[in-house]
Amino acid sequence: MHGAPLLLLTIAFLAGVVLSKLVGPCGTGLRLAVLLLPLPALLLVGGRALRGGDAQFGAVGAAFVLAIAAGVGFLRHETVTTLPADHVARLARDEPTLTRIAGTVVTAPLFSPPQKRNPFLPYDPPPRVSFVLSAEELRTNDTPAAITGYLRVNVEAAAIDAGLGDRVEVTGWLYRPIGRRNPGEKDWAEWNRLQHIHAGLSIDSAALVRRDERPGNNVYRLLARLRGGVRSLLFEPQAGVEFDRSERLLDTMVLGQRTAAGREINEAFLRTGSIHFLSVSGFHVVVLAGSAWWLVGRLLRRSLRAAAAVTITVIVLYVVIAEQNAPILRAGTMGVLLCLAQLLRRPPSALNWLALAALLIVAADPLELFRAGFQLSFVQMLVLMLVVPPVYWRLTRPANEGDVPADVEPPERPQSERLRMALGVVRFARRWIWRAFVGALVTSVCAWLFALPLTLFHFQRFTPWAALQTVLITPLVIVVIDLAFVTLVAAAMASTLGGLLNPLLRWLTELLLSLVDRLAGWPGTLIETPALPTWLVAPTYALAGILVWQLRAALMSDRARADRPQHDEPVVHRRNVLRRALTAVLASGAMAGLWIGGWRAPVERSAPASCALHVLAVDDGSAALLIAPGGEALLFDVGTLENFDAGRTAVEAARALGVRRLSAVAISHANLDHFSGLPTVLDRLAIARVLVSPYFASAMSDAAAGAHRLRELLPDHPPAFARLEAGDQLELGGARLDLLWPPSDLPADWVENDRSLVVRVTAYGRRILLTGDIQRGAIRQLLAAHDAGGIDLRADVLIAPHHGSVLPTDSEAFYRAVAPQVVIASTGKLRPKLEELVRQALGPACTLYLTRRDGAVAVQLVPGGEIRIDRPYAGR
Repeated sequence: MHGAPLLLLTIAFLAGVVLSKLVGPCGTGLRLAVLLLPLPALLLVGGRALRGGDAQFGAVGAAFVLAIAAGVGFLRHETVTTLPADHVARLARDEPTLTRIAGTVVTAPLFSPPQKRNPFLPYDPPPRVSFVLSAEELRTNDTPAAITGYLRVNVEAAAIDAGLGDRVEVTGWLYRPIGRRNPGEKDWAEWNRLQHIHAGLSIDSAALVRRDERPGNNVYRLLARLRGGVRSLLFEPQAGVEFDRSERLLDTMVLGQRTAAGREINEAFLRTGSIHFLSVSGFHVVVLAGSAWWLVGRLLRRSLRAAAAVTITVIVLYVVIAEQNAPILRAGTMGVLLCLAQLLRRPPSALNWLALAALLIVAADPLELFRAGFQLSFVQMLVLMLVVPPVYWRLTRPANEGDVPADVEPPERPQSERLRMALGVVRFARRWIWRAFVGALVTSVCAWLFALPLTLFHFQRFTPWAALQTVLITPLVIVVIDLAFVTLVAAAMASTLGGLLNPLLRWLTELLLSLVDRLAGWPGTLIETPALPTWLVAPTYALAGILVWQLRAALMSDRARADRPQHDEPVVHRRNVLRRALTAVLASGAMAGLWIGGWRAPVERSAPASCALHVLAVDDGSAALLIAPGGEALLFDVGTLENFDAGRTAVEAARALGVRRLSAVAISHANLDHFSGLPTVLDRLAIARVLVSPYFASAMSDAAAGAHRLRELLPDHPPAFARLEAGDQLELGGARLDLLWPPSDLPADWVENDRSLVVRVTAYGRRILLTGDIQRGAIRQLLAAHDAGGIDLRADVLIAPHHGSVLPTDSEAFYRAVAPQVVIASTGKLRPKLEELVRQALGPACTLYLTRRDGAVAVQLVPGGEIRIDRPYAGR
């Protein structure tokens, strides 16, 4: 570690931050203990120093410094994550509260066009403008009160009269960000916490965002003017031209307006594994800094110190203007340090600088350590420094076999001077192109491979073609970024120069989009996967570090032997090779075992001896995943009234629970809150058939019905639709499904809800009753059949009819007839009437669960007849 003295210090600091995260919020006593922890080491260092033990002094002194670093990291994380008493998060409740707050806009307001994520919505959702507000004053009451903290503001509007740095007064619904509510779902509350955001404000109109009379923040406003000026330089030559895909891509890729790309461009770059190009990141800093260095040092032939000074200026300006994130700050810090080393004529130390960059970023914001951008940026930078160079050297070194000795020159054929020069240029170009291609491929493959665990952990996506496609895309991306910056400089010098370059930039951007679209069309470009288990990530990188260490040692040994063949010691070399090979084999075997176990673990947990029903939280909608004792699975309904894709929620839950194939999807009836997610489920999961009532086909054929659009959105080769009616029976891997309702001869004037499938699931002597949206007509017919002995409604678990709605008289009679121990309502609302009904009709022996309050609820029927209820997402 002599070349990187900051590396161990940084690792100790990061370890302290991680320890604080694992321990959680702690009191003053524990903080004081952490602060005093290094004192024994300090006393030991002093004693060794007095006795003159230099070696012991050095070791213990180093341990003391590392303990101090870890303690500082621990306390720094504690300080950042402990919210003060006047923090705005302490005002947020489980239910939204009407609130008026004044504060400063600290991020540029971002416009999001209307996005209809639920294609069956009967209305078009509004556009949105979002920004982060630094809260300063609570003005809900007559007497204003000082408050602190950040909150994310969403306004239902196309634009607002406020910008970065403005002080505003906003009136809206204050809420607490919702965490994970279903298996496999992203934890948006944790994502917001990592941005220091613990509350949100939903505003119904732009009129409720009003500029405050007080002056704004001058620093933010200056930054906004700088960004606005740069943006106008790039797009002013195209004033009056429609803002099409190429402009939106430039706005995203060069100027950092991440939401400008839109879903179509995002999807194409995502499928090619090149989504990182759409985020202004370290890559952009490297391209810009490299171009500035080449321009000054090579093209203008100035000194290295002059090139370093110009490059520092360019890097600092770009980091200031761009939206700061970990990759930009890391690349900016390392770029500035590299240039300073040139200015001060000091030898470079990339690993030490990387450690310093990590230390500075995490010291400023400890939560960066847990963000995907920070982790991916530093892992890939380590790969570029430690893995790529030896692999590249091994692939591009001249072959030893057949080399001509230096003292034996081949006879030259008589050639003209021009021919020799031409052949030399051809050989040079061929060698340069080959090495450039190998370098790009090695870099792309290594970066993709080592980023894979983090990609699977954070994003649950696998892009098998990403390495090759990145190689194909990168040159054009570099040209577009460089030309965009040249256009900016030219436009700043003279608007006519920018106007001359802009058509070329526009054409190259269109070419880039066309290339990405073509590559995104390759088969198998994007495979969605379950999330990698958390416990698997750290061991994977530890074993990968061992493999990298052995690889570097082997390649460096080969390089040393190639450089000094006279010092070759065959016996020692063979021993080293065997030792490295054995270590690599053991590490590879351990990694393979970990991954096989890690991927199989969810499957084994989701196919136990029990029969499990997972009632998912889809707001005002319904989706329940039944996993039978044999591992077969059936999805009962998949829909919602809200503007999100219930099918995606169901697919993520199925994959997280180890379900890769559904024996069937059963749709209770033709209301969109029960089938809106069906197209997504059919597209992303293997499904044997779709089970529907006798009346579903007629609803799909009715142009006035909501189910009519379902025909248009089904995949090209959908599974067969099969009819179910009262009296039918199904077997599902050890569980029996009895169809209690509806009969096939209901009158035509019956409402759709009363045509819902009613299914009784039986396993291990216990019953679950799923009732769809049945209302008064169906309930009365079922009660009559139950009283006459034609059917048995009794069940241990009842999925409440119609999301927990209560009908006078009929609901109480139905609940008494079923007599469940557990009632679960899939609902987006609290249900006080249902709570009262359960309490009066069923008494304290029955427990009521609401997905609005408890998140997804899992019911397990285990051998022996025990019923287990699990609600791991309650209170999030």
